[in-house]
Amino acid sequence: MLSGHRGSVARVGSTGHTADRIGLDASSVTQGRSRFVTFTRRRRGETHDFTLLRTKIMPEPVELNRPAYAHVWTGNLQVEGKRTIAIGAAPVAGRMKQKRFITYIEVLEQGAHDPAIRALVQSRRLGNPRPMHRGRVNPNNTNADPLAYYAVHGQEAARLASEEMTRRWTANVGNNTVFVRGAAHVLAQQAVRQPNGFCYETTMWYDVDDVYVAFHCYDPNYRG
Repeated sequence: MLSGHRGSVARVGSTGHTADRIGLDASSVTQGRSRFVTFTRRRRGETHDFTLLRTKIMPEPVELNRPAYAHVWTGNLQVEGKRTIAIGAAPVAGRMKQKRFITYIEVLEQGAHDPAIRALVQSRRLGNPRPMHRGRVNPNNTNADPLAYYAVHGQEAARLASEEMTRRWTANVGNNTVFVRGAAHVLAQQAVRQPNGFCYETTMWYDVDDVYVAFHCYDPNYRG
């Protein structure tokens, strides 16, 4: 892995079951692989902060702990859970859940679409990039740090993963397991051109709070 993700602060609101029941707000701070959560109780005009709770964050998948992957973006997105369907009644929307998405660019694959990443791979001797493809990044990557170009694309890959999670969960009318925790899942929208003009080849690893995403991307109509 070329670069690791730093600790981040994310506002999570009152989305958890416990917070929903007793009217709490919560804020989380991520440090390494641990998350520290502070709960705030508001009652009768008074505000009280209390115990820090520590929970484990999903370990980085072993597939991503290699030089062929580089971290480019981390952020929180919401997904919708399974809908409640009662006989003779309209479906009730599922509970909105906030997930932390950690995205990586596949540098050997991306080197086939971006000469700047290809040069980075070769200069750092990270492996053999695939032969150059016809589809390239658009506009050209001229950043001093070639990986910085992919922060916005890491966010887009996370959005695609979050939408697939929502789509799969809301369509699950039974009580079936949709995503196996920690297992690689290839997104259904492979190579579908998105509104920004790029196609994304994307794989995700799901856990209760965290979702890891690896991708490469290109504009299929741009030749560089």
